[in-house]
Amino acid sequence: MLQSLMSSVGVEHHKLQDKKQKARLDVQLKLQVVSICLLEELIAALDSADAWLPVVKQHSLLECLLASAQVWIQALQGIKYVRSVLMLFLALSKYPEAASTLMLTGLSQQLCVSFCRLYAADHPTVAPSNVKPVKVISAMSDCATWVGVYHLGIELTVAMLSTLKFNFLDDAFNFVGVHQDRLKQSLECVGVVLTESALVEAEHTCRFLRELSRYRRQWRMQLPHALNALMLGVCQVIQRTVALLARPKILQHLLEKGNNRENAVRIGHDKLLMTPHERRLSQQSSSEDIDWPSNELIQTQGR
Repeated sequence: MLQSLMSSVGVEHHKLQDKKQKARLDVQLKLQVVSICLLEELIAALDSADAWLPVVKQHSLLECLLASAQVWIQALQGIKYVRSVLMLFLALSKYPEAASTLMLTGLSQQLCVSFCRLYAADHPTVAPSNVKPVKVISAMSDCATWVGVYHLGIELTVAMLSTLKFNFLDDAFNFVGVHQDRLKQSLECVGVVLTESALVEAEHTCRFLRELSRYRRQWRMQLPHALNALMLGVCQVIQRTVALLARPKILQHLLEKGNNRENAVRIGHDKLLMTPHERRLSQQSSSEDIDWPSNELIQTQGR
């Protein structure tokens, strides 16, 4: 009995120690997040990179941030820390010297593949039977989810490519090669999954493809199949969005139905399969508008 009492006391002691260590780690992590945010503010206040970039290089700050962010992503923990690091990198990417230093530090090599873990970090939404599920989240909580971190990764890649141009082109192609399926799925879900979060991800994808389309010759030489697949996805996005904007009653009808699997509109590569009621709506004049559009309809059209 005495031994069992001692063992229970030992277990409680270990639990208490674990709680203290976790609390200490949370405090340290919050302190690091605040420090990174403060550094970002200082960089924004100092317009010239010559004032702060030598100090950043001297203390190997970028290497430390990259290595730590990769560890947290692999563990799917410390989301606020990872997000603050990416926001700092996004601020640095506006300066050619800093962007070049960030690229040479190994930004793509350390984070590109790690971003693949972010897909399964949130619950999937409903997608049509011929489209794999795409994890999406509400726009209000986008910044607090791992999918939101993935969106920041796309935005960072676009910013780096815009600043460094051909010097970052191979890294951008590597991003396409690694995340080709995800990019394609986000485009295929437009018009099928009408949540704002799905439209936000498709918007990020389209911005990336728009920036990458400036180098279509190089893209066609290195990743011709990815180019054809993604350009087909962009054409489908244009066709579906124009069709839904031209028929607001259909869009309103789809929003009212929601995105349940049993009610979802099945969109194939060639045609839109409609119920008889939806077909009657599609035959109405495109100029015929809704007398009392819902807020959800207005917000969806605004996307």
